Amino acid sequence: MPEVTPENEPESRRSSDDLVANRIVSHTSKAIRKWLKSTSPSSVRSGSNWILAISGGPDSVALLNALKTCFPDQPLILAHMNHHSRDGSDADEEFVRQLAKTHSLTLEIGHWQASRTSHFESDARKARHEWLCTIAIQHNASAILTAHTLDDQAETLLMRIARGTGPTGMAGIRPWRRLKGTQTDLVRPFLKVSKSEIMDFLNLSNTPFCIDPTNTDTDHQTRAWVRQSLIPSLKDRLNPCSVQALGRLADLVREEQDQLGLIIHDNYKKCAKPDLVNLNCDIHPSRFRTAGSAWLRRQILRKIWSEMGWPMREMSLQHWVRLSRWISSRSILHGSILHLPGHIQATRTDSRIRIEHHQNRLQVTLEESVNDNLPIPFDCPGEVIADDLKIQASPLSTIPTIPEIVALDPSEYAAIDPEKLVGPIFLRHPQNGDRFDPLGLRGRHQKLVDFLRIQGVSHHDKKKIWIMCDQIGVIWVVGHRISDRVKITSASRSALLISARRIGSDY
Repeated sequence: MPEVTPENEPESRRSSDDLVANRIVSHTSKAIRKWLKSTSPSSVRSGSNWILAISGGPDSVALLNALKTCFPDQPLILAHMNHHSRDGSDADEEFVRQLAKTHSLTLEIGHWQASRTSHFESDARKARHEWLCTIAIQHNASAILTAHTLDDQAETLLMRIARGTGPTGMAGIRPWRRLKGTQTDLVRPFLKVSKSEIMDFLNLSNTPFCIDPTNTDTDHQTRAWVRQSLIPSLKDRLNPCSVQALGRLADLVREEQDQLGLIIHDNYKKCAKPDLVNLNCDIHPSRFRTAGSAWLRRQILRKIWSEMGWPMREMSLQHWVRLSRWISSRSILHGSILHLPGHIQATRTDSRIRIEHHQNRLQVTLEESVNDNLPIPFDCPGEVIADDLKIQASPLSTIPTIPEIVALDPSEYAAIDPEKLVGPIFLRHPQNGDRFDPLGLRGRHQKLVDFLRIQGVSHHDKKKIWIMCDQIGVIWVVGHRISDRVKITSASRSALLISARRIGSDY
């Protein structure tokens, strides 16, 4: 059989090869030009450097070849980090050095070693990201380019879904984004290109590259297991084009998230006033309450965290819900503080809520310190003395039935569901503007002054009334009625009995 050479190679094969190469180059050019078009001229300076994060693996080597074809005159700097995590790390570094020499490109080499045995993937990614940002600043670069592929997009999406991500996480890896604190964008031109297309592209030109054996270590690398086991199973059992389908899902969710982002930003501007110098943000409570649905209010809070650069990883859904309700409540005491993860806290005044890092918190003013209506902290279970009342809270061994609850004397006892409390708990006297959702009104609020008037409490005696509150609002108007919010229901798993008796009485 005669040898197949470029001269006598079948036209159909040459056409197919050309199609693969053209597709890679076309996608690269199109993705980068989209980024250039979307970025302000001041951010992409004429002739400014681009940094290519290169591991020596097939993806980053293919991106280098595509960039040299699409943008031959663009100043390009290669950046390689040696993680010293395996025997071949130094060989990869030497390969990248030779690659830089071949293309006459500047090369930056970084070194990092893991300080703990667990969380290697996340720690290495963080270290690499911080180092690349440093290199970008040193070289006045407008872009850091990485070779994330369509397969990486699919793997990331599956991992996020399995871990319980929300719509923001389902938007996947973005084609580009601005790196905080820099004038540099992180750009990913290969997000529409599959791994198989990249391998074909390299094989056609006989381009050498490195192989990282940890990419197939399914016992220790989560992403490797997703790549080697989960995705092939999805292709076999559900959809041969699962990777492409997941990529489309990320695109659709990202488009919706971008539009929702505009709505969130508009509402954020209406009710929040950030101070980026002192790293605090004031919120107008009434505007926040009327901003929209509970979901939208939580997104406004996320926007504040993002603008301030505060850590969000420790903020669970429960934290967002609790903070949103705390800001929206009309019953929170002036000067109250809500502590949040990451040393963040919210402080209430008459007209605003201030959220800030605790080291930046303003001290309580003299006017607040001499307030004779300061709250009395109350531990549940526990007891406290308030004027001539001894108030006690004790857990019940069994959940009381409805008849048992009704039989309690409301002037002395209250039975509540402790899992519905948002601590800390405290006692105080009524204040102007207090509102209450009395048991029996099915969650409807009324002014506390109106409730007390209906109960026959005189204006003079109103000042002697004690109310028990948590961070959301009134729990119990002592001696009268509990909040509908904390009532015991068929779904309750625990119960707390609270009593209030005059000191000196027989108890």
